[in-house]
Amino acid sequence: MNRRQVAVAELEARIGHVFHDRELLERALTHASVGDGALKVRHYERLEFLGDRVLNLVAAERLMALYPDAREGEMSRMMAALVNYHACARVARSIGLPDALRMAPSASKIGARDKDSVLGDACEALLGAIYVDDGLEAARAFFLAFWKDEFERLGGPKAKDPKTQLQEWAQARGLPLPAYA
Repeated sequence: MNRRQVAVAELEARIGHVFHDRELLERALTHASVGDGALKVRHYERLEFLGDRVLNLVAAERLMALYPDAREGEMSRMMAALVNYHACARVARSIGLPDALRMAPSASKIGARDKDSVLGDACEALLGAIYVDDGLEAARAFFLAFWKDEFERLGGPKAKDPKTQLQEWAQARGLPLPAYA
């Protein structure tokens, strides 16, 4: 086995998912730079599209379960932090995805393998591939296992500032809003 094949095997072991469809895994790990020119190679962009939707679904489900009293605006803020490409890139690095990526030497030379945008896209593609390969439960399990640190970063819904708390308290009791001097 070459170094990349070892990295792919280690990736599967780390994430706890052995792909039934090896071609699907290869596509999820193939950057668009592979096959430039006459050679057309299937790469991860379509799986990234699907993975983005799966990620949004499982993240929204988890936020709803963890924060049943959070307001929509606060949940939107937390959601954005969980699904942005920086968060996905951190997850990608934590599972060893950069070494498993297949990309053209020219892209690798300019540092594409280390870019958050590339790693975030590849992580979403991997999630999409897990979904296609083994369904929503497998994708959800991957998310729950590897986004734990991202949830800790969130710190939950932010406490409201004292002025807002006072105004909401007064409004809930039918009192006039306080006057500030």
